[in-house]
Amino acid sequence: MAKLIDWIRRASVQLLDPQREERIDYFARNVASRLKSDRGAFNFDALVTSLEIQPRDIPLVQERVYEFACKKAWRDRQISEEEKKGLDWVARSVMLPEKNAEQVAFRVGLEVFQEVLSDAVADGRIEPAELEELQQVAACIGTSVRDLVTRYFSDWAEGFLRAMFMKMIEDGELSHREWSHLVASAEAIGLKENELLDSIRVQAERFVEHVLIDAKADGQLSEEEESTLAFLMERLKLSPRFRTYAEGEIRELKQITDILKGRLPSLNVHLTGRRNTEIVHFEGPGSYEEVKHLKSGQQRVLHEGRVLITNCRLIFESPARTFDLNHRRVTRIAPRGDTLELSATGRGNGRYTFGSDSKLAFLIYEAAVRKANQTLVEQVDGLPTRHIPRDVRQRVYQKYGGRCAECGSNQYLEFDHIIPVTKGGSNSEQNVQLLCRRCNLNKSDKI
Repeated sequence: MAKLIDWIRRASVQLLDPQREERIDYFARNVASRLKSDRGAFNFDALVTSLEIQPRDIPLVQERVYEFACKKAWRDRQISEEEKKGLDWVARSVMLPEKNAEQVAFRVGLEVFQEVLSDAVADGRIEPAELEELQQVAACIGTSVRDLVTRYFSDWAEGFLRAMFMKMIEDGELSHREWSHLVASAEAIGLKENELLDSIRVQAERFVEHVLIDAKADGQLSEEEESTLAFLMERLKLSPRFRTYAEGEIRELKQITDILKGRLPSLNVHLTGRRNTEIVHFEGPGSYEEVKHLKSGQQRVLHEGRVLITNCRLIFESPARTFDLNHRRVTRIAPRGDTLELSATGRGNGRYTFGSDSKLAFLIYEAAVRKANQTLVEQVDGLPTRHIPRDVRQRVYQKYGGRCAECGSNQYLEFDHIIPVTKGGSNSEQNVQLLCRRCNLNKSDKI
């Protein structure tokens, strides 16, 4: 603000009296020279008369002479007690009012502080010696580092911290050590951790989204990923809406991870005719599309009802059709978009939907069937893998700027194979894109 006011003042002078700035500088240098040579014999009034300085120029000449003295004193970026006494003498000698002297001294000190601050953060970190120098400069001005930063350089400081944060997360990771260093840097320039969190909130949310889609890439949440996300959720200041979204994604990812490892949920659901040791893993609305083979040809009949998945069977209940399908009789499971196509010996062949929880239901059912047939840990060699290498994920994320390739959304993002792996698509950067969940579901396995 001080710089803006000074600029306006100087600009006005230039506009109304173009020669005035040059004239003030000429008078001030003459006064400063005589002040140095005459010392105790210096007489400001006499010099004003001899130089024919106009009354309206006198205040500016006084300030300019004192400004010269302040800048000279600050050449080593500090002011000693002896130099302070010298500055007081200069102010008295040119008859500069105390209030004006304070304003000039503060303005010059602020420029020195900005210079020291810029040098300190040039390498992206503030060393202890640099912090000490900032504190000394602030003390000479009669204030603190925090006061100067928050009053005059808050926008600059926030920009610096955002740049540091973005630099730290370029590799898609943020360690405890890096975060501690960022907090220390914020404190060094006078900002508290809460203020740091406010300044980087948008970037922090984008980073959490990045970590989430990276974790979802292989469909499982590793211990390292879970630890990283827990750390980020605890430390970063996220908006309530984004936090709710992120927590939901993490919960779902943990559920999926547990299911893929054979740890299926256990629900307290009433089940008629429950068998010994039978556990219900899923319950919800669903539909069953039955295929009837008639003389006239195939006929498809859709039944709306309720689906339950237990550790030994799938149960479908509807007003017109109710049956159960033992897991051991299932010969084929094929997800098709939002439906699950089953082949089995006997009844139960057809297509199933499981309401809004179809993704989890598919995984639960497949895991339950594999456990019942003791094939959960079976690995099939020679099949193409959907795993996208981490370096490819990094480049794809940067390529799309953390946004859906179709609609531009920056939430619910997933890595998608442009040509599906099942149709010969590779895990190369050219065949992977970013899609939000809605666009990915719409695309399904189409090219």
